[in-house]
Amino acid sequence: EGVHTATLTMGSGTASLQNNELAYTKVGRVVHITGQVRVGSISSPDGQMQISLPFASLSGNTGLSAGNYRTYNVDTPNDGTSNAITTDAGSALANLEWSRDGAISTPDRATQNGYFLIGLTYITA
Repeated sequence: EGVHTATLTMGSGTASLQNNELAYTKVGRVVHITGQVRVGSISSPDGQMQISLPFASLSGNTGLSAGNYRTYNVDTPNDGTSNAITTDAGSALANLEWSRDGAISTPDRATQNGYFLIGLTYITA
């Protein structure tokens, strides 16, 4: 058990987390993280939005996991149907993205003072 100080990376531009602590419990290779982060400052953030994880996930298709998150004060896509936090197999990063009607998923938007309440369980390498 512990606390992970999360960081945020964007495809382009920058965004930083103001509140950035996520609790985790690791039993064997299974890790569960939970908590709420808040985006602080932003500068033209765009593209893939990723949050750091306390441990790298398993590689390949078996390393893919999906969890849930709730947003508050965040711009969402008009045709977004559901949001998901997904592991980036073989790394200590997770993607925050929206499923969309009839289109590929799109990254969530780092919005200043936006909140992300996260729950994710994944397998480590």
